[in-house]
Amino acid sequence: MPVFLDDVSFFYTPSIIPVVASAIIWQLIFDRNSGVANAFVELFGGHAVSWLLDPTVFFALIVMVLWGVGGGMVLSLAGLQSIPQELIEAARVDGANVFQSFFRITLPILSPVLFFQAVTGTIYALQTLIQPLLLSQNKGIGHYAGTIQRSNYLYMVHVYEQFFANQRFGYGSALLWILFAIILAVTLLVFRSSTFWVYYEVDQE
Repeated sequence: MPVFLDDVSFFYTPSIIPVVASAIIWQLIFDRNSGVANAFVELFGGHAVSWLLDPTVFFALIVMVLWGVGGGMVLSLAGLQSIPQELIEAARVDGANVFQSFFRITLPILSPVLFFQAVTGTIYALQTLIQPLLLSQNKGIGHYAGTIQRSNYLYMVHVYEQFFANQRFGYGSALLWILFAIILAVTLLVFRSSTFWVYYEVDQE
């Protein structure tokens, strides 16, 4: 049991690290001259890569965002632990193999947890702002606008630029209302699709 808890902590700990600290860590890892990433590339005979410049900076952003998936992993683990082992054992007695048990028992019972993570993850992804700002090559505080690499110029970065660089508050507010409508539409679409793939042990009214 202590080893199991250590494994969970290993994956969960990055999700509680502040985003600014995470950005500093990944800037050091992806630094062209002294970063660990380029050290591995050169170890296998490659050439140093400018990870924090276009177009590879988007890869750095993805890695940084995936750094904090430990929270979702804990939720999934809790869902897996709530699955009655009697059902899986009964399926094995009836002749079901591992894949049949997974797709017919494990996945349907786990589907509400996956549904929750799909909704919250979509909302979080559409509001991504801090990570591309902090991965910017410009280290000056308050001077991020206009310096974001094109690969990381996400929707919320554009909103940020309109508010704080161009002082276009009306246009920026309109962009936020559009984002609200997009998030609402996507969320409703996911909720509507849940009737086809989410299984509840109790009938939903």
